[in-house]
Amino acid sequence: MPLSTRNAWATQARKERDDAFRVILELPSLPKEVKKYLRRSAQSIQTQEMRWQLKCHLPLSERGLFWLWLVIMQLAVVLPDIVSASLGAEVAVLRSGPITLQTQLMVLAFFVYPWADTRLAAHLACEVFLGGLPVLIFGLFAIAMPQHEGTTFHTAKDVAWKASLCILWQMLMQNRKNIRDLLKYSFLRMKRISTAQSSDFTSEYTRLRNSSTIIYSWLDTFEVSNRLRIQIGYHKQDHEDALRVLRWVGHIADDNDRNPRGGKAGILVAILTMAGLICLSTFPTDAYSGLIAAANLVPLAARAAVDVMDNSQSSHDLLRLFTATAGVSFPSTLFVLGNSSYWLLTKKSFLAGFANIHFWIAFVLIFFLSLFPKLWGRLFMYVGSRLLNDRSGA
Repeated sequence: MPLSTRNAWATQARKERDDAFRVILELPSLPKEVKKYLRRSAQSIQTQEMRWQLKCHLPLSERGLFWLWLVIMQLAVVLPDIVSASLGAEVAVLRSGPITLQTQLMVLAFFVYPWADTRLAAHLACEVFLGGLPVLIFGLFAIAMPQHEGTTFHTAKDVAWKASLCILWQMLMQNRKNIRDLLKYSFLRMKRISTAQSSDFTSEYTRLRNSSTIIYSWLDTFEVSNRLRIQIGYHKQDHEDALRVLRWVGHIADDNDRNPRGGKAGILVAILTMAGLICLSTFPTDAYSGLIAAANLVPLAARAAVDVMDNSQSSHDLLRLFTATAGVSFPSTLFVLGNSSYWLLTKKSFLAGFANIHFWIAFVLIFFLSLFPKLWGRLFMYVGSRLLNDRSGA
């Protein structure tokens, strides 16, 4: 289909969507709490589209928050490697050091990205950077008070309670929107309209759903940067949030499955496998490195599972999540697994300190291989699609 035709369809779909929102919000049978939620969703959708069209600028208060998030991200780039090196955690440095340049570029890219805003900065800061805050704090305490029993990582009990707290915090960072929406939906689900009043409501819901589906498909036709893919992901979620609330209040059963889960499931399985391997292979040799891995990958697996079940999130969106998070650390995961195998055979680490030639050879190799996170993600998507297609065809 020609690009001009796709654009025309998307323009018409946006008009249909806005008209459907307007009609639904004017229905007298709709509870006022639901109307308030829908207005916020519609406002978020329109604000994002206006910013993409450069028709909406950041107000002064939002600009201040934007710069605050950038400062937080910059600190999160520098401090973890310093703490890991001070604790002698070679595996942790080997996992994060080779990708420090990429994370630094991720922060600097905000200065040249024309659609950067506070929502994007907050999303990336919490998803990629801020989730490791408890690990960093535990590391700083271990440096400041090395003899205090509460700051060590020697016993299983020490590691267990620290890992639990770190995972819980990262779960909150990775799933802020899902947790917030769950609380809202638990309240909004009690607001229902009568079946006798739902005929117009259902027809407008169908119009909103169909127009949103066209918009999703149009957005997924473009090859875009990770930053824009993040914005596309939560832009689609804004549509899906409104549709989900309307289904609940209108007694609508909608099993429309818009995105096949084969490729998405491949990404999820890859993250789960990495989480299991890296945690099992690091805790015996380097407890602090294992703590970092558990705090990052276990909550990420939960976040990926939610996105696999979310029909608005395509394989492109899961690929973006993998590329920005687990993808860059996949090569180091393979090396850490090899290091653990070496430790099981020889009872000593392959690295043996930062001055060891083995460490720097591994550092250079991991740096090179971590430049291709999207390649690893596409590989896992391909494997997942093939496996699920083979099972469905059997």
